[in-house]
Amino acid sequence: MDTLDDLLQKLFATPESDLAKLSRVYLLGLHAHLENAIQTQETPSIDPAFPLYQPILSKLSSLLQPQAQVDSHSTILPDSYNTSVLPKLEELRRAFNNNDELSQFLGTVQLVSTQDDDLWNEIQLLLLRIPLAIAEQWRQFALKLAEKLGAIEDTSGERLIQIPAPQDKVYYGLTGSVQADGLRFSPQVTLHEKVNTEPLEGDLHLLAIIVSTLLNLIDLDPNLHHALKSVNFASVQPLTIPTERSKYTEALIDRFNRVKAAELSTNSATILRTRLDLDEAIHSVVYLPTVDRDTSWWSKLQREARQTLISRAKQYGGQIQQLWGAYADVWKRSKDDLEIDIGGVRGQVSACLRVYAKIDGEELPGRVLYRSLN
Repeated sequence: MDTLDDLLQKLFATPESDLAKLSRVYLLGLHAHLENAIQTQETPSIDPAFPLYQPILSKLSSLLQPQAQVDSHSTILPDSYNTSVLPKLEELRRAFNNNDELSQFLGTVQLVSTQDDDLWNEIQLLLLRIPLAIAEQWRQFALKLAEKLGAIEDTSGERLIQIPAPQDKVYYGLTGSVQADGLRFSPQVTLHEKVNTEPLEGDLHLLAIIVSTLLNLIDLDPNLHHALKSVNFASVQPLTIPTERSKYTEALIDRFNRVKAAELSTNSATILRTRLDLDEAIHSVVYLPTVDRDTSWWSKLQREARQTLISRAKQYGGQIQQLWGAYADVWKRSKDDLEIDIGGVRGQVSACLRVYAKIDGEELPGRVLYRSLN
């Protein structure tokens, strides 16, 4: 009789099956949630179930390796293949461009970089948008492929693009036959030059870091868009358009500065309103399709920002509601919403750009991106 492992391996070996694809996604989500459960515990090792966790995670990881699906697309080229006119990492480009699992989160992936260092960074930025468990598997796959070409992970710390962020995380670059920069996210990195670096306390310092994160990534990632109503009312716009980028970054910095100014007052309504506006600006930075909102690096960053708003609303007696689920259930509490035709589930909210709020009895509508029904 087949074991559960045998059955799952047979299931995942059926790439034409929608059930197989969905099952894989759900198991990847389980893997991410199990990892998160450990990370949220202060002392997980004293929990009586802790010894079971690592074997379970290891088993899930081995079952969910992306190698099987990549091989199904014949992306690994023979040793005799002449790559003299291509980037050394061309094999990696093909693996990404042809993978059905990634397309569920990234849409039609077409990596465009023509240099190895640019291609490596393009991939690292893409992986910030997908569930953490899948992203880690692809990082390991990318590293193994690079090692076949004579490159190794550069852990010296000398080839890292420095980006301020709330949590420490390093995605290393390459050295050897391929030279490529990695990414270092850290609260120790200097704030973006457009963010006032005066000493800040409490969650203001966290917000300064998050605003700096966005400003740095806007300069790095050509796939970023914005949907900030005050900048462009009618549509989602690429931040590669100079006027859109300039207007959005000015609005983001202005809203952050107004939050700082409001903190000097004793007016709770003013504080909450400025916080709502800044939260909207932060959450209006989006990708198309929108990111996985539960387990991706991007979703974690935005949750940290929104948690500061939730905490202040509780402190001052304000009410807020994040707008998720079926658009038919939330539209009465939102205004000037935008319809998109990519990613997500038809008829569902794809991104909560602004929360619904009630401050001093006044209702303030939220704003969402939602997937069209057609």
